[in-house]
Amino acid sequence: MRITALTDDVATEGYEAEHGLSLYIETDCAEIMFDFGASGVFTRNAARAGVDVRGADVAVLSHDHYDHGGGLRDFFACNAHAKVYAAREIFGKRYSRGGTKYAGLEAGLAKEFRDRFVYVDETVCLNGNAEIVSLGRDDMPYPDSGEGLCTLTAAGLVRDDFAHERYLLIREGGKRILVSGCSHKGILNIVYKFRPDVMIGGFHLKGEEEKKDGRESVLAIAEALSASGAEFYTGHCTGIRAYGIMKEILGSRLTYLAAGDTVII
Repeated sequence: MRITALTDDVATEGYEAEHGLSLYIETDCAEIMFDFGASGVFTRNAARAGVDVRGADVAVLSHDHYDHGGGLRDFFACNAHAKVYAAREIFGKRYSRGGTKYAGLEAGLAKEFRDRFVYVDETVCLNGNAEIVSLGRDDMPYPDSGEGLCTLTAAGLVRDDFAHERYLLIREGGKRILVSGCSHKGILNIVYKFRPDVMIGGFHLKGEEEKKDGRESVLAIAEALSASGAEFYTGHCTGIRAYGIMKEILGSRLTYLAAGDTVII
């Protein structure tokens, strides 16, 4: 399996960075676009990396925040056939910063590209070795990472429960590879539910180290991840500082995946 980071908050030389995530995943069975960043940056980085987004057989939207779905229109413009699989709830009215900033998708996309979206429930198979999976409330013994993120409902702003978050589970080469966008439901909950051999994506720990006892909290998470025995590739909302702290514990089992980087699993 070959995974190329097309969008990340950090970029290797010659590539563009933006706050967002987009990955291009080439498996034995299919080529999968996972998230689309905040804009069309992923298309330019793909060209630089020699990745032809037109070849994607299928696409997955991990959740409905702008930094993961802002590039959807650009994707539709360059790929005329791949369906985008996402939770039924992806066009909710999402806000960040305690409700002061709109963080959702462009509402018109749902109607304009109605034939390109496939809305899924908890689990759906994509092909012979990949499926979309979800995490229920009963699967969350550890804290989530949704502080400050809200949904506007008829009753007003409420804390986002991330019913719109999905993950991609691929079985290949005798390994379970799990791909997450932001892990809002808690990276420990996700890892201990699905027990991956390899975990890829954002851990939503950016700024955690600045809180009271934050460094200790990040170290504790790293210790717990280390106990899982998995290998980790991360970036985006994990944050560079939190990544550095986790690296103290996980060492070579933790790698930062910046825009332009490719990993072979």
